[in-house]
Amino acid sequence: MRDQKLYDRLVNALSMRDFLPTPTVPTGHDEFFAVFDRFGAVSGSRLAEMTVDQLRLYDAENVQYVEFMVSSWCQNDREKFVRAIATASDDASKLAALEASGLTECVAAKRNDLAAALGKISAALACDAANTQAGCGVAFRYIVQVYRDKTRCSSRPPPPPR
Repeated sequence: MRDQKLYDRLVNALSMRDFLPTPTVPTGHDEFFAVFDRFGAVSGSRLAEMTVDQLRLYDAENVQYVEFMVSSWCQNDREKFVRAIATASDDASKLAALEASGLTECVAAKRNDLAAALGKISAALACDAANTQAGCGVAFRYIVQVYRDKTRCSSRPPPPPR
């Protein structure tokens, strides 16, 4: 917080600040979505802790229900999945090819990750009839979205830090 140049580089890397459209980069679409990977690198392993913090904050603000959007993908399997569907022409063939190359295992692993996070949240809050600490008054759900457009967002290298 005391190093302004470092702070500026961080804000620039995690935002669209100072983005100027050019003929070769007219919209900033790729730059905007590339930021999500940067946040994920920092926050991905902290899902349970971040959820607990937000639930406590929302409880203090009398929020009764919240939905969190989380991204889920098997990062190391992407190219394998792309190759698996390269020759498939219809949806049923694509699904069969994906399942044959490990999609079912990928989904199971992601479900296990989410179940583990929910277990950590439950343990951290320890909500029951006798325990009504902050966070226990907020019902929540996750909306799990799958990032399907990676090639579009990685078409150019990220801009250098400023």
